Amino acid sequence: MIDEALSLLTDLGEFALDSFIGNGIIKDVPIIGPTFDIIKISKNINDMVFIGKLKVFMENVDKNEKWKDKFSDESECEKISKKILYIINSSDDEDKLKLIGFSFNLFVNGEINKDDYFFIVNIFNQSFFPYLKLLMEIDFEQFTNNGEIFNMYAIAHLLTIGALDQYSQTLGGYDESKTYIPSHKIVCINYFGKYIKNILMQMNNKKQK
Repeated sequence: MIDEALSLLTDLGEFALDSFIGNGIIKDVPIIGPTFDIIKISKNINDMVFIGKLKVFMENVDKNEKWKDKFSDESECEKISKKILYIINSSDDEDKLKLIGFSFNLFVNGEINKDDYFFIVNIFNQSFFPYLKLLMEIDFEQFTNNGEIFNMYAIAHLLTIGALDQYSQTLGGYDESKTYIPSHKIVCINYFGKYIKNILMQMNNKKQK
């Protein structure tokens, strides 16, 4: 399997074959499989779209020797590769692909484990990106989602995809003017939301340099 490693971008002049393979071990990007030799010569629009997505992912992945240690097990490499390819193919936004690639560096460097990486990128792909970026503005331990601070629908979306947690809920009722005040969720940013916020801020800083 490794001997038939990825070569689809060679003809596009983006990466040479030897940037992927070295001495039978993935050097840079651990995506393997003979499927890509078919894609390389394909004129199918879906394949070409996939190539574009893969290119964005690769452009945000660091190239270092840690690949050798992380993906020396061919069986594990294949499992991870299949998951990554599915995630890349299902992504609908270039900014999400950049985040997926950037986060992959954290996984390779041991800053997050495999399960956390795939959970985080699942959040990326489920998200509406303009709402996901709202995480960078959340500096409260907890707040009421009543629309006074943030877009209520954006916060509800972040709750749904797992970047925020519901901490509690206010009581609904009537005020002194007998106006009904509905109950609202009290939410807080969770572990994954904080991690994604940090990734977004790092990407944003990198973009500004």
